[in-house]
Amino acid sequence: MSKKQLLILLSIVSLFYSCKREQISATKEAKLLSEMLENDIDFQYFSSKAKVSFDDGKANMSSPINIKIEKGNQVWTSITPILGIEAVRAKITSDSVFVVNRLQKEYSLSSFDFLNQQFGVALNYLVLENLIMGDIPIKDLKNVKLKESKDNFLLTQNINEYQATIEVDKTLNRMTKFSLTDTKNNKIEAIYSDFTLLNNQHFAQTITITILQENNSKIDAVLNHKKISSETEPLSFPFNIPSNYSEKSYAK
Repeated sequence: MSKKQLLILLSIVSLFYSCKREQISATKEAKLLSEMLENDIDFQYFSSKAKVSFDDGKANMSSPINIKIEKGNQVWTSITPILGIEAVRAKITSDSVFVVNRLQKEYSLSSFDFLNQQFGVALNYLVLENLIMGDIPIKDLKNVKLKESKDNFLLTQNINEYQATIEVDKTLNRMTKFSLTDTKNNKIEAIYSDFTLLNNQHFAQTITITILQENNSKIDAVLNHKKISSETEPLSFPFNIPSNYSEKSYAK
């Protein structure tokens, strides 16, 4: 073997060992997990002027969207695709999802159970709120497997028929990727990028979401925050259903 070939081989071996994920001791693992959970965005009320794009293979759209959150209680959104005219308004609470469609003069009420069944994912209110804020959405980290690479920590956890995978950037100490997969290969994945500071914590201004379903259908969505703020004073969450709107029935 020539000297040049030996150097190439050593470089490949070195690269392999620098990239592979190492197991972490139990003591260090407990400390790291605790620090990760303590690094959530500290807020009472959050608001964002953003842009959302959506593509399910049959239709696609791109629109401005306003988002408001009262921590632990509700998420409010308003989509205004044309000249600031509202098309859809939604209010999401711990047990219900309310939607008003201004264009069709319809409203609907559904539950997370129904949405999970429709999209083949496992979400509840707190998981949704944490995903929007870029906080680790699973707070019970028992039986989590934690591995370390040069730039990231990788967390994996089995929850009933689901496997959750979370990547945490070691420099930012913030989640950069989350995925949840079930035994039928339904999957939701969120990738976080373009970080800025919010309340002295790193906040992802761009969230790229992919939903894969067992019937091979795919939904792609991107949320780009343009202007964000955190408030201590209560925000308004206006939501009313005009009397001339008809209900579009879904399973509750």
